Amino acid sequence: MYANIRLKPAGILIAVLTFFSLILTMCGFIFTSKENTEKEVSLPILMYHSLQKDSKSQGTYVISPDDFERDMKYLKNNGYTSVTFKELIAFVKNGTPLPPRPIMITFDDGYYNNILYGSPILKKYGYTAVISPIVSCTAEYSNTDSISPVYGCAGWEELKNAIEDGTFSVENHTFNLHSLKGRKGISKLPGESYESYKNTVGEDISKAQELIYENLGFYPVCFTYPYGAFDDYSQQLVKELGFSASLICTEKLNTITSDSDSLYGLGRYIVTPENSAEEILKRIGLEK
Repeated sequence: MYANIRLKPAGILIAVLTFFSLILTMCGFIFTSKENTEKEVSLPILMYHSLQKDSKSQGTYVISPDDFERDMKYLKNNGYTSVTFKELIAFVKNGTPLPPRPIMITFDDGYYNNILYGSPILKKYGYTAVISPIVSCTAEYSNTDSISPVYGCAGWEELKNAIEDGTFSVENHTFNLHSLKGRKGISKLPGESYESYKNTVGEDISKAQELIYENLGFYPVCFTYPYGAFDDYSQQLVKELGFSASLICTEKLNTITSDSDSLYGLGRYIVTPENSAEEILKRIGLEK
């Protein structure tokens, strides 16, 4: 003889949900968010250099502030979240989840216009970008009363303010090896021994590290290769100097995993007046 059991509608719903939860658990499924179960993440990185209002100055390495805002607005409307190297390292080392649709926004060389025009736009859309200054230029313009938005570099005060308002994080782009004279960036010279290379190039990069620490209070964790030029020597040196990540200029979509090597040689897509963030993301298959 079975007892007559009557369930109210709410009780029926709870019973059904409990039943299916038990079935899924028995089959090995666990209710967790996609964010928490990801073992690897695709990371597009955008590369900018200078922001200038004069259309005559715009080209491959120079776009207008309006074009930059166009990109940030597109990213925001399509659910992208900017990430920093601190977040990437936490994901790799500790499995700390990254936000949905992560993207990195980078500026090379440390132009003053990046902060003058870029910071208000980044703040408006809630984004943080990575800026990699040529530290000798930063030091030079720190002693200048008036900085030109056309060619001037951000000084220590400008960088400090941008960090404090959350619009930029700062990484290492050498002290004074952003040049094509002699060696290309930090590439080795023909016939140069590793010991000689390490003394010369390592001293320059370390000088940049120390100046950033003295003026901003931290050591950068990423090295940004000038001109994207790297070789076996430079890759070895970057690791020996304690950097946890590096940026190059090769266009590729990055896959970040729990392997610490996945943070080295990160590729980037350069944004131009004719090649917007939207067009780049569609070209690499992240947008339709």
